[in-house]
Amino acid sequence: MMENNTFRIALASLLVVLCISSCSREEEFPARDNTEEVNAFYEHHNKLIQDEIDRDVKNLKEELEDVSLDDDLRKEKQASLDILLRRQKNTEVFTFAAMDDLPKDLNWVTNWDEPEIGSDNAKKGGVFHTNFAAFPATLRIIGPEANNGFRSAHLGDVEMELIALHPNTGAIIPALADRWAVSEDKQTVYFHIDEKARYSDGVSVESDDFFMNFYMNLCSYTKEPWGKQFY
Repeated sequence: MMENNTFRIALASLLVVLCISSCSREEEFPARDNTEEVNAFYEHHNKLIQDEIDRDVKNLKEELEDVSLDDDLRKEKQASLDILLRRQKNTEVFTFAAMDDLPKDLNWVTNWDEPEIGSDNAKKGGVFHTNFAAFPATLRIIGPEANNGFRSAHLGDVEMELIALHPNTGAIIPALADRWAVSEDKQTVYFHIDEKARYSDGVSVESDDFFMNFYMNLCSYTKEPWGKQFY
């Protein structure tokens, strides 16, 4: 009996020693640099769109060879094919370019002359009180249950887009972008991000951030269908 008790005490001491030794050792997790992975995603997504357009063009051409097609359906399919053929000339969704690649004849617009939003008689400042129908399921902006009723309050109503619409005049006004330009063929819009644009922690807003937004919503790690469908 004495020997059994001694064994139990020794075993318990061993467990305590192992636990303390394990708990005192800190695990180090180096910061993950996923630059290579993100770049591969852009390349893969461009290839995916290219393959889809090529496939749809091939299918439409084969369908148009059917002599039994009625005129209305043939016109509809031909119109779809014409759109795809234009897209086929430039299928890259994500393109990285330099400032020197910008067209030289762009007409930049600012619209800084729009009237101040709201009434001149409105009292500035104050506190706005509201309520929510239910406690938010999550505070994530991406992922399961992220597209809930609280999302607009903690993201949609506070994040700033590149441009905005003036609530009184309906004109396009600056937001994150301080100026913008439309290409001559009306197929491309160029935005210049305001150099004063900052996140709440003071970090500058850059064009790569917009690319990263697409990556976060479209990559295979995100298991949330709403964002994937939207983007």
